[in-house]
Amino acid sequence: MDLFVDVARQFLCVGKRTKVLSRTVCLDLAAQLLATDLGLKPAVLFDINGASPEQVCHYLSALQEKGFLSSALYTVALCGNIFIVNLKQTVVHLQGLLLRGNLLVIDVCPSLVQPALFDMKCGGTEDMVKALLNYFTTESVTEQRNSIMEMSEDLLQKWNLCTVFGVLLGYPATYWFDEDKGFDNCLSFVPLSVTKVSLTWQTDYGQHRFNLFSFSIPEILLVQAGALFESWAQNLQQQVKRQTVFTELNIFKTNVTLPAVTL
Repeated sequence: MDLFVDVARQFLCVGKRTKVLSRTVCLDLAAQLLATDLGLKPAVLFDINGASPEQVCHYLSALQEKGFLSSALYTVALCGNIFIVNLKQTVVHLQGLLLRGNLLVIDVCPSLVQPALFDMKCGGTEDMVKALLNYFTTESVTEQRNSIMEMSEDLLQKWNLCTVFGVLLGYPATYWFDEDKGFDNCLSFVPLSVTKVSLTWQTDYGQHRFNLFSFSIPEILLVQAGALFESWAQNLQQQVKRQTVFTELNIFKTNVTLPAVTL
Protein backbone atom coordinates (compact mmCIF):
# COMPACT_ATOMS: atom_id res chain seq x y z
CA MET A 1 0.00 0.00 0.00
CA ASP A 2 2.89 2.39 0.67
CA LEU A 3 3.82 2.34 -3.01
CA PHE A 4 0.39 3.68 -3.98
CA VAL A 5 0.81 6.48 -1.44
CA ASP A 6 4.34 7.33 -2.62
CA VAL A 7 3.38 7.44 -6.31
CA ALA A 8 0.34 9.65 -5.63
CA ARG A 9 2.42 12.09 -3.58
CA GLN A 10 5.12 12.14 -6.24
CA PHE A 11 2.86 12.99 -9.19
CA LEU A 12 -0.32 14.61 -7.84
CA CYS A 13 0.90 17.45 -5.63
CA VAL A 14 -0.21 20.99 -6.59
CA GLY A 15 0.72 24.55 -5.62
CA LYS A 16 3.92 26.20 -4.46
CA ARG A 17 3.16 25.40 -0.83
CA THR A 18 2.41 21.79 -1.50
CA LYS A 19 -0.08 20.10 0.79
CA VAL A 20 0.81 16.45 1.24
CA LEU A 21 -1.99 14.10 0.20
CA SER A 22 -3.24 12.05 3.13
CA ARG A 23 -2.71 8.31 3.18
CA THR A 24 -6.47 7.74 3.14
CA VAL A 25 -6.97 9.90 0.05
CA CYS A 26 -4.12 8.13 -1.77
CA LEU A 27 -5.48 4.67 -0.94
CA ASP A 28 -9.06 5.65 -1.84
CA LEU A 29 -7.89 6.74 -5.28
CA ALA A 30 -5.78 3.61 -5.76
CA ALA A 31 -8.70 1.38 -4.74
CA GLN A 32 -11.03 3.19 -7.15
CA LEU A 33 -8.55 2.68 -9.98
CA LEU A 34 -8.07 -0.99 -9.16
CA ALA A 35 -11.86 -1.46 -9.13
CA THR A 36 -12.10 0.30 -12.50
CA ASP A 37 -9.26 -1.82 -13.85
CA LEU A 38 -11.15 -4.95 -12.76
CA GLY A 39 -14.29 -3.74 -14.53
CA LEU A 40 -16.39 -3.11 -11.42
CA LYS A 41 -17.14 0.36 -12.81
CA PRO A 42 -16.42 1.95 -16.21
CA ALA A 43 -14.60 5.03 -14.95
CA VAL A 44 -13.56 7.07 -11.95
CA LEU A 45 -13.72 10.86 -11.63
CA PHE A 46 -10.46 12.40 -10.37
CA ASP A 47 -11.53 15.09 -7.91
CA ILE A 48 -9.16 14.90 -4.95
CA ASN A 49 -7.32 18.14 -5.78
CA GLY A 50 -6.45 20.48 -8.66
CA ALA A 51 -3.86 18.27 -10.33
CA SER A 52 -3.69 18.72 -14.10
CA PRO A 53 -4.58 16.07 -16.68
CA GLU A 54 -0.85 15.73 -17.39
CA GLN A 55 -0.13 14.97 -13.73
CA VAL A 56 -2.91 12.40 -13.56
CA CYS A 57 -1.67 10.81 -16.79
CA HIS A 58 1.89 10.54 -15.40
CA TYR A 59 0.52 9.07 -12.15
CA LEU A 60 -1.49 6.49 -14.05
CA SER A 61 1.44 5.61 -16.31
CA ALA A 62 3.72 5.13 -13.29
CA LEU A 63 1.35 2.61 -11.72
CA GLN A 64 0.96 0.83 -15.06
CA GLU A 65 4.73 0.64 -15.57
CA LYS A 66 5.11 -0.89 -12.10
CA GLY A 67 2.55 -3.54 -13.01
CA PHE A 68 -0.11 -2.50 -10.50
CA LEU A 69 -2.61 -1.43 -13.16
CA SER A 70 -3.22 -2.74 -16.66
CA SER A 71 -2.99 -0.82 -19.92
CA ALA A 72 -6.81 -0.81 -20.12
CA LEU A 73 -6.99 2.52 -18.26
CA TYR A 74 -6.85 5.88 -20.03
CA THR A 75 -6.87 9.51 -18.87
CA VAL A 76 -9.76 11.53 -20.32
CA ALA A 77 -10.09 15.34 -20.10
CA LEU A 78 -13.64 16.61 -20.32
CA CYS A 79 -14.51 20.31 -19.84
CA GLY A 80 -12.00 20.84 -17.05
CA ASN A 81 -12.81 17.50 -15.43
CA ILE A 82 -10.59 14.42 -15.43
CA PHE A 83 -11.78 10.84 -15.75
CA ILE A 84 -9.74 7.67 -15.72
CA VAL A 85 -11.63 5.16 -17.85
CA ASN A 86 -11.41 1.47 -18.48
CA LEU A 87 -11.78 1.77 -22.24
CA LYS A 88 -12.98 -1.78 -22.88
CA GLN A 89 -15.44 -1.73 -19.97
CA THR A 90 -16.74 1.70 -20.97
CA VAL A 91 -17.48 0.47 -24.50
CA VAL A 92 -19.30 -2.61 -23.12
CA HIS A 93 -21.23 -0.38 -20.69
CA LEU A 94 -22.34 2.05 -23.40
CA GLN A 95 -23.31 -0.78 -25.75
CA GLY A 96 -25.40 -2.29 -22.94
CA LEU A 97 -27.22 1.01 -22.35
CA LEU A 98 -28.16 1.24 -26.02
CA LEU A 99 -29.15 -2.42 -26.24
CA ARG A 100 -31.21 -2.65 -23.06
CA GLY A 101 -32.02 0.97 -22.24
CA ASN A 102 -31.20 0.21 -18.60
CA LEU A 103 -30.61 3.77 -17.45
CA LEU A 104 -32.91 5.91 -15.34
CA VAL A 105 -32.90 9.45 -16.73
CA ILE A 106 -34.39 11.84 -14.18
CA ASP A 107 -35.75 15.15 -15.44
CA VAL A 108 -35.10 17.82 -12.79
CA CYS A 109 -35.91 20.95 -14.81
CA PRO A 110 -36.85 23.80 -12.40
CA SER A 111 -40.20 24.24 -14.15
CA LEU A 112 -41.33 20.84 -12.82
CA VAL A 113 -43.23 20.50 -9.56
CA GLN A 114 -41.30 17.31 -8.85
CA PRO A 115 -38.65 15.18 -10.59
CA ALA A 116 -39.84 12.80 -13.30
CA LEU A 117 -38.44 9.82 -15.21
CA PHE A 118 -38.25 9.84 -18.96
CA ASP A 119 -37.06 7.59 -21.75
CA MET A 120 -33.41 7.66 -22.88
CA LYS A 121 -34.54 8.97 -26.27
CA CYS A 122 -35.86 12.14 -24.64
CA GLY A 123 -33.52 15.02 -23.97
CA GLY A 124 -30.92 13.66 -26.38
CA THR A 125 -29.54 11.12 -23.89
CA GLU A 126 -29.58 8.21 -26.34
CA ASP A 127 -27.82 10.31 -28.99
CA MET A 128 -25.22 11.31 -26.38
CA VAL A 129 -24.55 7.66 -25.49
CA LYS A 130 -24.16 6.83 -29.18
CA ALA A 131 -21.71 9.71 -29.64
CA LEU A 132 -19.71 8.59 -26.59
CA LEU A 133 -19.58 5.05 -27.93
CA ASN A 134 -18.43 6.29 -31.32
CA TYR A 135 -15.73 8.43 -29.70
CA PHE A 136 -14.35 5.63 -27.52
CA THR A 137 -14.25 3.14 -30.40
CA THR A 138 -12.46 5.28 -33.00
CA GLU A 139 -8.98 4.07 -33.93
CA SER A 140 -7.37 7.44 -33.15
CA VAL A 141 -8.62 7.24 -29.56
CA THR A 142 -7.57 3.66 -28.91
CA GLU A 143 -4.06 4.52 -30.07
CA GLN A 144 -3.67 7.27 -27.41
CA ARG A 145 -2.11 5.00 -24.80
CA ASN A 146 -0.01 6.88 -22.23
CA SER A 147 -1.47 10.17 -23.44
CA ILE A 148 -4.53 12.27 -22.63
CA MET A 149 -7.78 11.75 -24.49
CA GLU A 150 -9.52 15.11 -24.91
CA MET A 151 -13.10 15.41 -26.09
CA SER A 152 -13.72 18.28 -28.49
CA GLU A 153 -15.66 21.32 -27.32
CA ASP A 154 -18.01 21.00 -30.31
CA LEU A 155 -19.06 17.57 -29.12
CA LEU A 156 -19.46 18.57 -25.49
CA GLN A 157 -21.58 21.63 -26.23
CA LYS A 158 -24.40 19.33 -27.34
CA TRP A 159 -24.53 17.40 -24.06
CA ASN A 160 -25.72 17.90 -20.51
CA LEU A 161 -22.54 17.29 -18.49
CA CYS A 162 -24.50 16.18 -15.43
CA THR A 163 -25.99 13.39 -17.54
CA VAL A 164 -22.57 12.53 -19.02
CA PHE A 165 -21.11 12.09 -15.53
CA GLY A 166 -23.81 9.64 -14.48
CA VAL A 167 -23.34 7.61 -17.67
CA LEU A 168 -19.54 7.45 -17.55
CA LEU A 169 -19.43 6.58 -13.84
CA GLY A 170 -21.79 3.63 -14.33
CA TYR A 171 -24.66 4.86 -12.16
CA PRO A 172 -28.07 3.24 -12.71
CA ALA A 173 -29.60 6.72 -12.64
CA THR A 174 -28.51 10.11 -13.94
CA TYR A 175 -30.00 13.59 -13.78
CA TRP A 176 -30.98 15.75 -16.75
CA PHE A 177 -32.17 19.33 -17.14
CA ASP A 178 -32.53 21.69 -20.09
CA GLU A 179 -29.30 23.71 -20.05
CA ASP A 180 -30.76 26.14 -22.61
CA LYS A 181 -33.14 27.29 -19.87
CA GLY A 182 -30.56 27.52 -17.09
CA PHE A 183 -28.76 25.34 -14.58
CA ASP A 184 -31.27 25.33 -11.73
CA ASN A 185 -33.23 22.22 -10.75
CA CYS A 186 -36.32 21.17 -8.84
CA LEU A 187 -34.52 19.15 -6.12
CA SER A 188 -34.75 21.77 -3.34
CA PHE A 189 -36.36 20.17 -0.27
CA VAL A 190 -37.09 17.02 -2.29
CA PRO A 191 -36.42 13.85 -0.23
CA LEU A 192 -33.58 11.90 -1.84
CA SER A 193 -32.56 8.29 -1.36
CA VAL A 194 -28.74 8.25 -1.40
CA THR A 195 -27.14 4.91 -2.25
CA LYS A 196 -23.55 4.25 -1.20
CA VAL A 197 -21.62 1.15 -2.21
CA SER A 198 -18.50 0.22 -0.27
CA LEU A 199 -15.87 -2.53 -0.50
CA THR A 200 -12.85 -3.71 1.46
CA TRP A 201 -9.52 -3.82 -0.35
CA GLN A 202 -7.60 -6.90 0.79
CA THR A 203 -3.80 -6.66 0.52
CA ASP A 204 -0.78 -8.39 2.03
CA TYR A 205 -0.29 -5.27 4.16
CA GLY A 206 -3.78 -4.84 5.56
CA GLN A 207 -7.29 -3.77 4.65
CA HIS A 208 -8.74 -0.51 3.35
CA ARG A 209 -12.46 0.31 3.25
CA PHE A 210 -13.61 2.69 0.50
CA ASN A 211 -16.71 3.89 -1.36
CA LEU A 212 -17.13 2.52 -4.87
CA PHE A 213 -20.34 4.36 -5.82
CA SER A 214 -22.46 7.15 -4.39
CA PHE A 215 -25.58 8.47 -6.15
CA SER A 216 -29.10 9.60 -5.37
CA ILE A 217 -32.63 8.97 -6.62
CA PRO A 218 -35.63 11.06 -5.53
CA GLU A 219 -37.73 9.03 -3.10
CA ILE A 220 -40.86 9.73 -5.09
CA LEU A 221 -39.38 7.71 -8.00
CA LEU A 222 -38.15 4.70 -6.02
CA VAL A 223 -41.10 2.47 -6.93
CA GLN A 224 -40.67 3.16 -10.65
CA ALA A 225 -36.90 2.76 -10.35
CA GLY A 226 -37.02 -0.39 -8.22
CA ALA A 227 -36.66 -3.10 -10.87
CA LEU A 228 -33.81 -1.40 -12.70
CA PHE A 229 -31.96 -0.61 -9.47
CA GLU A 230 -32.25 -4.22 -8.29
CA SER A 231 -30.91 -5.45 -11.64
CA TRP A 232 -27.96 -3.05 -11.37
CA ALA A 233 -27.23 -4.18 -7.79
CA GLN A 234 -27.41 -7.89 -8.71
CA ASN A 235 -25.04 -7.38 -11.64
CA LEU A 236 -22.57 -5.60 -9.36
CA GLN A 237 -22.77 -8.44 -6.83
CA GLN A 238 -21.96 -10.94 -9.57
CA GLN A 239 -18.99 -8.86 -10.75
CA VAL A 240 -17.59 -8.64 -7.23
CA LYS A 241 -17.85 -12.41 -6.82
CA ARG A 242 -15.74 -12.93 -9.96
CA GLN A 243 -12.67 -11.24 -8.47
CA THR A 244 -10.61 -11.64 -5.28
CA VAL A 245 -9.04 -8.20 -4.70
CA PHE A 246 -12.12 -6.70 -3.02
CA THR A 247 -14.50 -8.22 -0.48
CA GLU A 248 -17.36 -7.31 1.88
CA LEU A 249 -19.63 -5.58 -0.61
CA ASN A 250 -22.12 -3.35 1.19
CA ILE A 251 -24.96 -1.48 -0.52
CA PHE A 252 -26.75 0.84 1.86
CA LYS A 253 -29.20 3.73 1.59
CA THR A 254 -29.76 6.91 3.57
CA ASN A 255 -32.40 9.59 3.17
CA VAL A 256 -31.56 13.28 2.89
CA THR A 257 -33.50 16.48 2.21
CA LEU A 258 -31.51 19.56 1.29
CA PRO A 259 -32.48 23.22 0.78
CA ALA A 260 -30.43 23.27 -2.43
CA VAL A 261 -28.81 20.60 -4.60
CA THR A 262 -25.98 21.45 -6.98
CA LEU A 263 -25.58 19.16 -9.98
